[in-house]
Amino acid sequence: MEYNDLLQNIDYGNGQMIVDSNMFFFHDGTIVVKDNRLVDSLNLNKYQDIYLVSDFKNGMKQASVVSIEGTTLLEDRIDGSRLLVYKGKIEDVLDYKLILGNNFKLDKTILTTAGFVSNPNSEEMIFTEDTLVYDSELKKNIPTKSFLDSKYIDLIDIKDKSLRDRIQKDYYKTNQPM
Repeated sequence: MEYNDLLQNIDYGNGQMIVDSNMFFFHDGTIVVKDNRLVDSLNLNKYQDIYLVSDFKNGMKQASVVSIEGTTLLEDRIDGSRLLVYKGKIEDVLDYKLILGNNFKLDKTILTTAGFVSNPNSEEMIFTEDTLVYDSELKKNIPTKSFLDSKYIDLIDIKDKSLRDRIQKDYYKTNQPM
């Protein structure tokens, strides 16, 4: 679901906002963009004009991407780089690269000016330290280092037990036996 309206109310403590008379939950994985830069959700203020992309999960509307309007979410930055937002399953993790899948279970979508658009082709991407990965099942950001060092990772360094279990079982590498 997509909305382009004023942010009517926001409750940071409960992670809730109201846009177009609809309540949405936001969390650490909600991507907030202002002036083509990732920003913290604390940058959201009442009465701002926003563009919101949400998912409906477990009977609740959850904000996936919030762009504070008057900003340029998809246009090139001054340095020529672009902000890209993908949603999908990871097919494989390579050294400083990852591949988003290419079959019906691993389809990926990319955020465009028309919202999230399906792209069934496999795509290899360079993975940098400022890449944000959010596991929607764990509802947690996955530390970039967990992917960059995934071939050589020392599981003792990962404090979060659920994340450690996933990496130990090659959860993020779907072409590996589980």
